[in-house]
Amino acid sequence: MVSSAAITGAQKEFNAAKQAYFNHVQSMHLQHPTMIGFGISNKQTLESAYDNANGAIIGSKFVQLLDEAQGVAQVAISKLFEALQQ
Repeated sequence: MVSSAAITGAQKEFNAAKQAYFNHVQSMHLQHPTMIGFGISNKQTLESAYDNANGAIIGSKFVQLLDEAQGVAQVAISKLFEALQQ
């Protein structure tokens, strides 16, 4: 499920409306695992995704870090792990 109907990108946190949406989806007791994407870029949004779904999808933050690392994937991955721990 997406965390926003807007364009993707970093979010500081998920607001009450998004939390209500996640709770509604959880209340449906879907057969398949759920993942939250869009806006996962720091420890707070990652933990919120884990609290509200079975996992998280991280896209824009990784692409940004990959660009900053001039395409060196291992550097981008290391920086992503750092960003998600802070």
